[in-house]
Amino acid sequence: MANHTIQQSILTLVILAASSGVLSKEISYNFIQASYVGSSVDINLESDLKADGVQIEGSFGITPNIALTANYRYVNFDSFQGVDISATNFKLGITPHTSIGSETSLFGTFSALIWDVDADVSAINDNDIGFAVDFGFRHMVVEVVEVEVIFLHEDAFEIVNNSLGFGARFYSSDKISLGISYSIGSDIEILLLNARIDI
Repeated sequence: MANHTIQQSILTLVILAASSGVLSKEISYNFIQASYVGSSVDINLESDLKADGVQIEGSFGITPNIALTANYRYVNFDSFQGVDISATNFKLGITPHTSIGSETSLFGTFSALIWDVDADVSAINDNDIGFAVDFGFRHMVVEVVEVEVIFLHEDAFEIVNNSLGFGARFYSSDKISLGISYSIGSDIEILLLNARIDI
């Protein structure tokens, strides 16, 4: 999905990094971030079910090695067999993290997960409370470019989804950054384009 968009975004980040004069950036777990969300769900038909939407998230350090996290996502799916479907989820979690040297950080997040699916047909409407666990690492590859690798496990609606994600982030200043991430699971692919402010 959206391979051309991903390639263009990565190229833009590389060009910006090469021309930037920002000083070395430390990895922060205090930030607010807004994202565009594009997703594709495999429903075992000729074409995948596409959706796009927005995501708002925040991370707030409560100790030097623990952060509280909150994440809200809303997506609207393409009409499926004449039915309009939208979905929201909310996560509230805790993120322990530790540094390995000055440029790499390991982290894991344990979250409560609330899903709500809304459709024109009442039989499709549903909601559930589940959980999510992820772990990964963040690394500053050069002074203004950060990369991230993350493994995510989600359990809701009696469905388990495991996915692997990759991301890159360019810091245009000490506090402001632009990022792209792509994750793929057994039945879903998700692309995020985001802007972040460290606080």
